[in-house]
Amino acid sequence: MRRTAPFLLAIVAGCAGGAGTGTPEPTIDLATVAPVAETFTDEDLKHLGFLLTEEQQERYQSLDPAGRADLMRVVWAELDPTPTTELNERKLEHYRRLAYAVSEFAIDREPGWDRRGELLLRYGPPDQRREIAADVVEGLGVVPPREIWVYARLGQAYKLQDPRLQNDFRDFFDVGVEHDTMTPRSIEASRDAQRELDDPTASLRVRREDLDDFQDPEEALREQRLETLYARGQEAYRLKPEVYVHDFGGGRLDYVFDVLSFGEAEEEGATHLAINTAFWANDLTYFTEGAQDVAVLGSQAVLKTMDYRTVARRDLVTRDRRAAGSARAGQLVLAQLTLDVPPGHYRLALSVQDSLSRDIGVFKTEVWAKPFPEGELRLSDIQRALDVRPGSPGDPFLRGPLQVVPYPLGTFPRDRDIYLYFEAYNLSLSPEGDCFYGVDFLIKPVASAPPRWFGSSRGQVIPGVASTFDGTTKGPIVREHIIFDPANFTDDEYDVEITVHDRLNKKSAAGTIRFAVQGR
Repeated sequence: MRRTAPFLLAIVAGCAGGAGTGTPEPTIDLATVAPVAETFTDEDLKHLGFLLTEEQQERYQSLDPAGRADLMRVVWAELDPTPTTELNERKLEHYRRLAYAVSEFAIDREPGWDRRGELLLRYGPPDQRREIAADVVEGLGVVPPREIWVYARLGQAYKLQDPRLQNDFRDFFDVGVEHDTMTPRSIEASRDAQRELDDPTASLRVRREDLDDFQDPEEALREQRLETLYARGQEAYRLKPEVYVHDFGGGRLDYVFDVLSFGEAEEEGATHLAINTAFWANDLTYFTEGAQDVAVLGSQAVLKTMDYRTVARRDLVTRDRRAAGSARAGQLVLAQLTLDVPPGHYRLALSVQDSLSRDIGVFKTEVWAKPFPEGELRLSDIQRALDVRPGSPGDPFLRGPLQVVPYPLGTFPRDRDIYLYFEAYNLSLSPEGDCFYGVDFLIKPVASAPPRWFGSSRGQVIPGVASTFDGTTKGPIVREHIIFDPANFTDDEYDVEITVHDRLNKKSAAGTIRFAVQGR
């Protein structure tokens, strides 16, 4: 007598979107599981080993508890899916997984949980889980309890069984079961550190041909798909020690940003960082409010030291208002967050979320907050801008008396002038309180073409032989900008070097910026 295995059909159908048969078992819900407390003993490497590299594990073993806590703080920060929030969901999830593993899948041998516990620690709860009770089959004897775990989102699955009927489930391929398409393989190279398993007795072995009575073509295809997921699962032991997929509650929101250092900050000796973001309006979700369509963006920026200690944080809400029903394709939505911090290297975490669609973009990068020491002539970062014009109190993007509209994209279309804005600090003053300065600039294509000089005394720059203009202003700070006419450029990338000269003490400061021109 042979038996069919309808539970396989339901699982594969669930992964592939088919109808399937049977009712799936409830999967593991960790939301209500209380996480175990974090500790820093040698025993913790049994579960932390899935997260740490071999080098980190060796370092962990060499440290005292305080050093281990510092190491894990950095590890968890690097794994944090929402680095601009206080909650580290990845860490919370791990200790919930651990609590469930030691509670529900405990065994009396190392590491303290069976293969189900390892899968849970590595990859979290499965998308589908099938439990098949032990059975007695004529001609075969006892068929051990089995479970099938399917991770549809990861494209992998695992077949497990309890060969000794001790609630100690092991991987099907580790217990010597013959298989038509896969040779049993050791996974000692993975970081699970489990002992090599003994083969069960021959009387407990089950061959697929002894279980299958007849397969129609649809069933055969589903089972073949499941076999593929099993194969991927075995490979995942080696290639993917751990996986965590965070649910942000929305899709991905793309944008570009730049981070610029300026010298004027409220706190003496601090650097003023401007974080400029740009979105395409047609990627946002608008709601109608009277005669306008409105999109609302929530932005968060967090600056941390290189070892992930928080230095500064800023939140911003941006509302973009447009005429109701207006076409928004190709239009930009711009926003700017600012932070005043001591000069130095930092890690920046930036997140922006569309409040209506819940689409979100989360980025992490390293930034350099330039120093502006008192008494030394220094140049700010050079800002690419859409426009520079006189501003008024309450206007966005104010830099002193000017409104500097940022353009972090950096690629200018041919129908838009190119603005470069910069500031110079600590220029010498005449007895009357005036400073006298000159500005040189050189434009050089990034390609191997020879450099060309562009310049004028003021206003829009056109090809010419002059490369310098002079100016004077009250006080030791200069706010300047240069305008380029894109009609004078070919489609290319350009580096611009700008040098400000102090005419009174003959000192100078320089900076560079890159932009691109592209025809529409």
